[in-house]
Amino acid sequence: YNYSGDLGEWIHVAATFDGTTSRIFVNGTEDVSASYAPFNIGTTSGDLVIGAVGTIQRFNGGIDDLRLYGRALEVSEIFELFDGEVPLPGVPQLVAPANGAASVIVPEVQFLWLASEFALGYQLQLATDPGFGQIILDTETADISLSTDVLLADTDYFWRVRSLNTGGSSDWSEIRSFSTVPEGETPDGPVGHWKMDEGSGNILVDHSGNGNDATIQNTIGVTWTQGVMGLAL
Repeated sequence: YNYSGDLGEWIHVAATFDGTTSRIFVNGTEDVSASYAPFNIGTTSGDLVIGAVGTIQRFNGGIDDLRLYGRALEVSEIFELFDGEVPLPGVPQLVAPANGAASVIVPEVQFLWLASEFALGYQLQLATDPGFGQIILDTETADISLSTDVLLADTDYFWRVRSLNTGGSSDWSEIRSFSTVPEGETPDGPVGHWKMDEGSGNILVDHSGNGNDATIQNTIGVTWTQGVMGLAL
């Protein structure tokens, strides 16, 4: 962050580390981040020094209302500390099952969406009609995925998600539909298709439409590189 344009102005700065990723926020917005192999912050019997290196190289400026937490704050919490209000979270972008997928296998189906800015949780609704008059699942989760085994074979379903935080909720996402295969039948297409184009994280999205997303159990030493088609692991 280039502070030269803010000389003489107060700037809200926050830094977090969750065990794998460090982030710096300037005036409530993430400015830069870096990822590391998972590790714990060590302990020391020495004093915590802020605004200097030991007793030298002191920060040339003013510091006020300094806070230290024993956890990594959420984005919405940092924005609230900066602005005094919690902004409404962004609308989630749905990932899987794919819209119009016609070969979803039951009973267990996984739903996946992208994380929304300022979201602390999500609400998912699943229905058998596009107007959501016949809702069969209405639940909340702190994750960006949800698995359920309440679906029936040979049935059309509709689903949507919205983001939640202490300030309220976002608008509903787009409505997606999919169909489950009849009992005893096997889809003609692939049951799973993982392009590995995510570029980060530990979730590999299933592009077959069946919601069989994969999880990288240990990301230590895992790197993304250019593949034959898009990215590769």
